[in-house]
Amino acid sequence: METELTILSDILLDNEIMADCIGVLKDTDFQGRTNCIVYQAMSEMYRNRIPIDPVTLANFLGDKSYAAIGGMKYMMKMQSASPGKAGYKQHINIVKTESDRLKLIRACQQAIQEAEEEGNPADIISK
Repeated sequence: METELTILSDILLDNEIMADCIGVLKDTDFQGRTNCIVYQAMSEMYRNRIPIDPVTLANFLGDKSYAAIGGMKYMMKMQSASPGKAGYKQHINIVKTESDRLKLIRACQQAIQEAEEEGNPADIISK
């Protein structure tokens, strides 16, 4: 989830990074609930041409969501998470690859569960 936070930090440094993120990442690719909430907000802000910075992001989230993500403590952590925006495309690919890997693992776990619960393996295979 550190890479997720790095991407969010990269977006704060350069809002145009969001254009590359939107083409590859969905909010469901973020495993951390807090990171998912922030990415959703940033995506909506970008689509509505609202500049993304810590102040506008906090305002966009509103008091309830801002508190839910950890408030100022999370915002400060996010601001300092980027080692520099030079590697942001690799960061995007890392998050997407990890998300795809977890989706595959969940699908395999579901198939195993169905195989254990159902009586006829041929029925499962034919799905």
